[in-house]
Amino acid sequence: MKAEAYLLTYILKVVRGERTGFAAGFVLFCLEILEIIYCLLLKLTYFLTPRKQLPVPVVSVGNLTVGGTGKTPTVVWLVTILRSAGFRPAVLTRGYGGKFQKKGRLITNKTLTGLTAEETGDEPYLLARLLPETMIAVGRDRYRMGLAALAADPTIDVFVLDDGFQFFRLKRQLDLILLDAVDPFDNRHLLPRGLLREPLTALRRAEIVLLTRTQQVDPADLALLTATVKRYQPQVLIARVWAVNSTVTPLADWGTGGAVTLAADRFLKQRRIGLVTAIGNPGQLQKAVQSLGAELVYFQAYPDHHLWNDAEVEELIAALKSARVNEVLITAKDAAKLITYQVNFQSNDVKCYILNLDFEIADPAVSARLQRACRKRG
Repeated sequence: MKAEAYLLTYILKVVRGERTGFAAGFVLFCLEILEIIYCLLLKLTYFLTPRKQLPVPVVSVGNLTVGGTGKTPTVVWLVTILRSAGFRPAVLTRGYGGKFQKKGRLITNKTLTGLTAEETGDEPYLLARLLPETMIAVGRDRYRMGLAALAADPTIDVFVLDDGFQFFRLKRQLDLILLDAVDPFDNRHLLPRGLLREPLTALRRAEIVLLTRTQQVDPADLALLTATVKRYQPQVLIARVWAVNSTVTPLADWGTGGAVTLAADRFLKQRRIGLVTAIGNPGQLQKAVQSLGAELVYFQAYPDHHLWNDAEVEELIAALKSARVNEVLITAKDAAKLITYQVNFQSNDVKCYILNLDFEIADPAVSARLQRACRKRG
């Protein structure tokens, strides 16, 4: 794992121009060849893949780049507003890293007992935790799992497709994508030369674009980003995501009826604390924690979707003690996997807290357009 992480870090530094010289130049040349091959395969896949239509509308949440842009919180937000509008949504998700990808599995908050994030995948486990009245259909074949969900609950009238922008096999009534306003397109190169999953022309398929971290971008740069998106899709609805009311919850209370919720800015202000995470954009999380006033004395980022084992948790606890910190922050996505080690943290006097970075979308046009799409058929 360490060798793999080192290689990935080296490649990222090469593509971003942070490593130069003969070796870096050769690696970059190879990556450019691979980028061309990837682009050709992507185009063939897009045009040759047959598309299937589920009996009820599908709304997709996705992005253009590799890494975290907040898709899971957006799925939670989307399901919540659809339920408040009278719909009965369910979620379709691949379950990356879990054991249910091939055969598939329908899960809910009530059926999580006895299951772990290792089986379900961290995102399905988290979604089931956060959406207690919603069915989560886990599996690589999202068309088949959609039909299975409808057979189990015929009242479902819309599906939210998690990380579905590049899932060409399923027709959808609306594509919503997220862009990080600070770094929306990385270096504008496709994988593996850059972090783009698709070229910018893919923006033509989007009906709604949500911009995150806009508070950290100058108005002129934000206007330029908006103009770039509009150049590819003039009819797209662009809205900003605003961070509001972020909270902290003790891991020991997570999922219990008596969970204590604390205001993140008050709790973290001038507090000595550690940060451990395995998400797609750990640097963004680190900045968010520091912006809330925390004194970050320990920081460790693992690869996205990383699944901790016993030895790694013991190493982590030892590292925290060495840094003389007995409080550590994680995300809800991390909590889905670390909840099984809560006893380990408690027995070593380490307090684990979940940071919930909540957001809102003030533009009512977003909800209106989503509801129109959810009423479409075929």
